[in-house]
Amino acid sequence: MTNLALEDGEDLNVGNYTVYKDLRINESALNDYANQYVASLQDDTNACYVAPFVLNLPDTCNIDCDTCVQELGSKIPYIRQNLELYYSEPGAFATITEDSEGNITVDNYNGDNNIIEVNSFANGYATEWELTLQACKAECELQDLSGCEIFEAILMADVSPEGQYGNADITFNNQVVDPLSVFNDAITDPQGNSLRFGDTDYADNDWRHPVTPYTNDDGSEARIIVVKTSDNNNGDDDDDTYQPAKLDDAQVLSGVTPDGAPYLYILPQDLLEVEDFFDAWEGEWARALLPYHPEYHYYEYALEVCGYTSELTNLIFEEGGATVTQTLDSYAYNDYLDLVETFAHAQQAQLLGTNENIMNFDPYFDYSLSLNPANTNTHLAIMQEAINTNYEGSGKTMLEVAYETAICDGISTCNIPANLTFNNLSGLGTVQKDRLWETYKDYYIGLKQKIQYVFLNQYAITKGYYNGCLLGQDENGENGLDLRLPASVMNTNTLANYSQAGSISLSSFVPQICDENGGLY
Repeated sequence: MTNLALEDGEDLNVGNYTVYKDLRINESALNDYANQYVASLQDDTNACYVAPFVLNLPDTCNIDCDTCVQELGSKIPYIRQNLELYYSEPGAFATITEDSEGNITVDNYNGDNNIIEVNSFANGYATEWELTLQACKAECELQDLSGCEIFEAILMADVSPEGQYGNADITFNNQVVDPLSVFNDAITDPQGNSLRFGDTDYADNDWRHPVTPYTNDDGSEARIIVVKTSDNNNGDDDDDTYQPAKLDDAQVLSGVTPDGAPYLYILPQDLLEVEDFFDAWEGEWARALLPYHPEYHYYEYALEVCGYTSELTNLIFEEGGATVTQTLDSYAYNDYLDLVETFAHAQQAQLLGTNENIMNFDPYFDYSLSLNPANTNTHLAIMQEAINTNYEGSGKTMLEVAYETAICDGISTCNIPANLTFNNLSGLGTVQKDRLWETYKDYYIGLKQKIQYVFLNQYAITKGYYNGCLLGQDENGENGLDLRLPASVMNTNTLANYSQAGSISLSSFVPQICDENGGLY
């Protein structure tokens, strides 16, 4: 825009101005044009005509996934049926083939329509069949939102403005002074007191020092457009004044909009005022501050566990249902077990072939723990000990203890069958078997979670981020819940009943964020 002036003819000063455009549409005219457009789409003599495309979906009311797939039928018959209905040409589409890339061709067509159009419709019906098949199968699959995705969303919210570690209250010298806020870069208050706990290793853990560049949702570089409001004419851009204001040593860069208009910009961390940073804030920026979260290394470990996946070919989501193949991670496998509520269902899903079957299908025990290099397979050894010989220090198998709990009354002597397995329960009725399975399953999931808890904390300890102090105690160990020391978490309390617990290594022990000289983030 050029030649802008005030009403009295004076030129505008350099600066920011807001321009408003009032765009109004005549509603009556808009509706007339819309009606004309719809009419042209329905007029078979008009060039804009669109032939009706009938979506022939099976009835999905009160239908299960198996019936849905069965009623849909195979792809080629589905395509043929719909072509015959649309063109009213029974028998004209006898030969339909599909190549290796999924392209559909109608061969030896003996009808009266354009073969190019016919093949186009045939491929459209093929796509329709595939989408319908996916919708049918979705009813049979476990709908899982990864626990890591949820964990990440929580942590990102924590380091966003007004989050747990994102206090955005500006109370001193236009700065945030909360010592736990990633938006505090003041370091000291007016009296010279430290506003950041811990040593100098944590001094730069704030918004001015993103671990990775700030980006937009599409992954592109985040930019703050600035306008030069004064030019000191000394050849040094750092001495010029910009709006919004920037740090003195911030580099002003040049960019070009998609339509070719030039502009100046700085990076978000180079804004002078944190308030301007808040005004420009985008949710994706929290990702660049995520490693400053006290629980980041817990998330890092959970992310590793989420990567442990297995393609399971014997999944059955409802008793008597069809077998489904789906790739699950360790957390989704827990959700799957929750769906298996009866002994018959567990038996059909092959979870009861041996006492270890429930573990053998679990992705968590199918991998070595790469983030626990000194104990890569200890998690597996502990679970095997619990299942086969010594559940929670009882000297009995997990199934035997589950039998005592589910079948015996806890008062009289419990006569556990010798060499108890899921294959020698002939004396139990259906209700008892169901109760036994539910108890066994709960014991398994409970111990698995304890194992994961221990190794999660072990990893955090090796990184110096064990967060026992976040239970509410102050630096003198007072108030809040009892502080659990790392060694207590590792074996004394949690897995002390298992022979492998003592081997869980703390050899990489380093000062923790809860230590006197540690940093809270």
